[in-house]
Amino acid sequence: MEERSNGSGSQGWSEGGPVEGMTGDQARAEIKAIESDPSFAGDGKMDHWSRQGMLKRRDALYKRAAPSPEEAARLKEEEEARSKESLEREIERYELRDALEAEKTLEEKLIRHFGDEKTASEKVKSAQALVKKYITNPRDLQFLDDSGLGNDFEVIGMVARLNEILTESRSRMRKSKKGGAMEMEKTELTRRGGK
Repeated sequence: MEERSNGSGSQGWSEGGPVEGMTGDQARAEIKAIESDPSFAGDGKMDHWSRQGMLKRRDALYKRAAPSPEEAARLKEEEEARSKESLEREIERYELRDALEAEKTLEEKLIRHFGDEKTASEKVKSAQALVKKYITNPRDLQFLDDSGLGNDFEVIGMVARLNEILTESRSRMRKSKKGGAMEMEKTELTRRGGK
């Protein structure tokens, strides 16, 4: 490393050899040394030509400290990747927030519709059981999830009502089997208006 006098007699910046052979880190370190040298601040103790040499060297060092085109491209790709990851995390965060808000809104609608939280929960569970019983194809179940129909207030209400109808129908059938054919005849007569 060549020592270059800064003209003030103090031990400050020293020239670090040919700029072309330096790494970016070495160039940045020498730039820091130049800019922290009291003579660089222009305290008047450095002669004009020495100061001009220091300024020229600093300019050359800044050019060397700048990343090469390959390094600049790599740094740009890394920054874009970080930005893309950040954007993806942000999107996931908002999607999760939206899903939680939609779930809360659906729960509130169901509670209002069915009267209380317990009844709403029972109705949803019965609707889920009916869907799982009669929709056996995994693609169809996936469609309900992907399309959002599985979380649609109207669909849940309709399936819960269907489950009630099926349950009532099964209950009537069990009773009629116990009462035999006579019970079926009475039901038929009642429907037709007879006694």
